[in-house]
Amino acid sequence: NMAVVNILTGIFVDNAMRIAAPDRDTQILEQRRRDQEDGKELKRILEEELGTENKGSISKDLFAEKVQEPHLQRYLASLGLEVKDVDLFFDTLAAASGDTEMS
Repeated sequence: NMAVVNILTGIFVDNAMRIAAPDRDTQILEQRRRDQEDGKELKRILEEELGTENKGSISKDLFAEKVQEPHLQRYLASLGLEVKDVDLFFDTLAAASGDTEMS
């Protein structure tokens, strides 16, 4: 009798896991979309801060200066980011863009 209950429980759990799998995939895709939107917004904010004289790229020195501004720190905090090591943060973003400056 217990064996039948265990088998039924196993079948139920297996079916529940299969049903939940697409939800995880959807969540992952939604997170990726949010991350991309956040990246575009960060780029827009940096471009706005820099004006057009830098033609869409920012040096490490200028980034280090701008990231100290309170409104940019608040924005980064809203994304769950706190820049403690400006060099590492910049280098990570620059590596993601494939350049020594961010663009």
